[in-house]
Amino acid sequence: MGGAHYTFRVSDELLIMKIEEFKRNGGNLSGLINTLLRNYFNGEIQVNKFSKELLEIKKLQNEIQEWLEKARYFESKISEFEELLKEKQEKQQLEEQLPLIRKLREVVFDDIDELIESNGRVANPEHAIKTRLSVFASEHNLSYPEARDLFFKAFPELEGLL
Repeated sequence: MGGAHYTFRVSDELLIMKIEEFKRNGGNLSGLINTLLRNYFNGEIQVNKFSKELLEIKKLQNEIQEWLEKARYFESKISEFEELLKEKQEKQQLEEQLPLIRKLREVVFDDIDELIESNGRVANPEHAIKTRLSVFASEHNLSYPEARDLFFKAFPELEGLL
């Protein structure tokens, strides 16, 4: 008994991978197909609307899972790029601020040590610093908090003292 020969096309990538794995593991594809067809035509396997709906649900769940994984991947990439951008912006901002920081150190507060250690010559060194910072802020179109931030970039050692 030679039997008839049939061919069929498989376009589902997941199914192709499963078939290839089955064959690699020594599976007999012709034997499997004959068994499945025999069971189907003998009524032992029934493909009904309910089964098709379950398969469709499973397919949709798989697609949702794939989209969720892609979304998590893209979120992590966005976070990485945001962090890089933030670092670049901070570096650029610091480069732009360097002339002002230098001016604070070398011109406006070139006497900072004497000012702080005035031994009573200056009644309130903190008030004197605030006054100079206010003038500096208005001269450079800065807000007082911006000028204060620049001051602490110029004199980070004074952050806890003032």
